[in-house]
Amino acid sequence: MAQHSLTDQLVILYNKIFPWRFRFRYGAPLIRSLMKLKDNSVLIDGVRVFLNPNDKTATELFLVHATAGEWIWESYEISLFLECLKENKGSLAVDLGANYGAYSLSACPLVHDGSVRSIIAVEPNKETYSCLEKSAEFNGFSPCIHLINAAVTHEHNSACLFCPHDTFSAMSKTTTIADDAKLPEHSSSYKVRGITLDALLPELGLTDIDSLVVKIDVEGCEPDAFQGMKNTLDSAKGYQVFFELHPTALGSLGRDPKEFARFLFGLGFDVMAEVDQHKKVARRVGSLDEFMSIVEECLTTTEMWKDYTNIFISKGLKVPLKIV
Repeated sequence: MAQHSLTDQLVILYNKIFPWRFRFRYGAPLIRSLMKLKDNSVLIDGVRVFLNPNDKTATELFLVHATAGEWIWESYEISLFLECLKENKGSLAVDLGANYGAYSLSACPLVHDGSVRSIIAVEPNKETYSCLEKSAEFNGFSPCIHLINAAVTHEHNSACLFCPHDTFSAMSKTTTIADDAKLPEHSSSYKVRGITLDALLPELGLTDIDSLVVKIDVEGCEPDAFQGMKNTLDSAKGYQVFFELHPTALGSLGRDPKEFARFLFGLGFDVMAEVDQHKKVARRVGSLDEFMSIVEECLTTTEMWKDYTNIFISKGLKVPLKIV
């Protein structure tokens, strides 16, 4: 059994003293001190990940790592993402809404061993992006990952407004400047560059993409992300996309989740599956009606963490056996 350092033992004790609902309000100064002792970082699967101690997403990751030793949230999806890359060697890995790099940093060793062509990670939050940049440099990943400090939208090089969430960086939102009325006023909002994957790829010298595996988590801007990579998906021999389906977040930015569902079924994919993080299983979705029922369930649930789910689609590529 691995020996815990004194700092690790203090973090475990902190978890016991401060229940989840009270951590940030009453325990924030202490957790920031504990994170400082660890250089504001955690070590996950041999990768050093740097974190912003003023961000609750980061503090929760730090605390969960002390007891579970893995990424907070979506560890099952990350494993599927990596399996897809291993099954489809030579694919481009794309992480839209990268946050601290759970998907993109985990994929970097696959570039080193030749399984993955390259990696793109896009993140609009300047503080979170700075941590991601530091993690890539520290671990020697800089040559194999393209880091982009930008928001994902439907028009390349458009002006976007980034509105940081008060406590959780992973729940921040962006919108184009023309649509900024859809976001609440926020004293710390700032402008960021908007990009599309279609236009970004040639900028990075990444052409003739035969296959790509994409993760999208952009808090309601998923329709824009799909619109901005339509040409790439159409021209590729195969693709796989993991994305968050959060109907309430879509609605908050003026997107109709049911219209988005109909758009997805117009792509002509081979496989769709709902990825259940809680039960750690991926179940195939067989029809638009079945998908609409998933949307409706997210909209009407009263259970915490059940108002969103994760969806996987695949066309022309090998699908991991776990996706049943």
